Amino acid sequence: MDNNKQKYIQDAMPQKWFEYANELFKSAELIWASSNRLNHISGTIKFCSDTSNTYFLLMGFSLENLLKGVMICENPELLNEGMLSNKLKGNHQLLDYTKQIETISFSREEEDLLQILGEALPNWGRYPIPTKHKRGFKKRTKADQYHREIFIRLFRKLSISMYDLSCSGIEAPEGVSLHGWSNSEIDLMKKT
Repeated sequence: MDNNKQKYIQDAMPQKWFEYANELFKSAELIWASSNRLNHISGTIKFCSDTSNTYFLLMGFSLENLLKGVMICENPELLNEGMLSNKLKGNHQLLDYTKQIETISFSREEEDLLQILGEALPNWGRYPIPTKHKRGFKKRTKADQYHREIFIRLFRKLSISMYDLSCSGIEAPEGVSLHGWSNSEIDLMKKT
């Protein structure tokens, strides 16, 4: 097997998806903490609307990485031929990914958040206008504590599920074995 293809498959192991999702999660939480501090100083406890779009964008990308990591755990063939399957790219409709995951059930609240994020990622989370006039102008959702709590709960749920599915290793395509892994942050999530 081509060494580049083997390295690609190894670099696509679930631990890497978690690490990137976790970086996005921490960035989102830094924005949340910063905005709330600024709002508290001005005498209000509402989330600052000028960072709401960015918060949703980072939430969405974080959960998208975890959803894709879980999909790879369930079906390592999504990395066949040393490339991401089309099922893993070109779509930010996060709710669509949940329908491909067999080991996790999602609450109505979680599905609602994923629906909002699926609208935010390709459009209003990134740009001031839709990418095509035919998509119309959907109302932007403002981030609040309710969305944040669902985000944190879903982040933990997906992280733990991906970890449980892959911590002992996975047989990947092309004869590559993705080794087991451990993560102290996920171990802590499991205890709380």
